[in-house]
Amino acid sequence: MPIPTDRGLVAITKDARGRTAVMVGTSITDGQVDGVYAMHVAPKQIVVDPAVRLSAGEHGQFTTEPVEVYDSGNAVQIRALDATADLRRM
Repeated sequence: MPIPTDRGLVAITKDARGRTAVMVGTSITDGQVDGVYAMHVAPKQIVVDPAVRLSAGEHGQFTTEPVEVYDSGNAVQIRALDATADLRRM
């Protein structure tokens, strides 16, 4: 399993030239990502896990909850965080 490169809220946008970008940030305000700290520009493919909820924004789509984002080489993978595992011992 690949190690996630980024975690956060994501916006998937397309510019006037038709180039797609996946931006990872700290929050979403009015359908736009704020505090962008990672960006994947013109990926070959974007694969979104069916468990990830996307909402429509002014310039594209965005996630409603934090997700994991990594580049597998062939595609930018966006998947829901797995919160079932925990490092704490009971």
